[in-house]
Amino acid sequence: MIDAYLVENNRLELDVLTALLGETGGIRIAGSTIHADAAIQEARRLQPQALFINPRLTGVSGMDLAVSIRRCCPDIHIIYITPFKEHALLAYEQQAFDYILKPLAPERVKRTVQRLVQSCTKEADTEPV
Repeated sequence: MIDAYLVENNRLELDVLTALLGETGGIRIAGSTIHADAAIQEARRLQPQALFINPRLTGVSGMDLAVSIRRCCPDIHIIYITPFKEHALLAYEQQAFDYILKPLAPERVKRTVQRLVQSCTKEADTEPV
């Protein structure tokens, strides 16, 4: 089971994402927020394996926030979720795990989660004992 932290613009979008991730299996929502200022401290405390984040947050760049979260969670897998294509190149330059366009398609989210589970399982198998 992968622990994930979610950062979205508003409660409705966060609820939709939470529901979709819950339906896919393999993901445990460790925490979530619509307040970007709380995200870094929460991620530091929770140490999730995955971050689902909107690159356009109210008052702050989700891209910059993801970079800050990666500083305290260096092994985190970042998945951007947005209706905008223009951030994709920068996201991958920042080593994003995935970039999913809205509206969220359940099959697309499911494929990402399956890849995420495989990646995290492979990483766990290669860690020194």
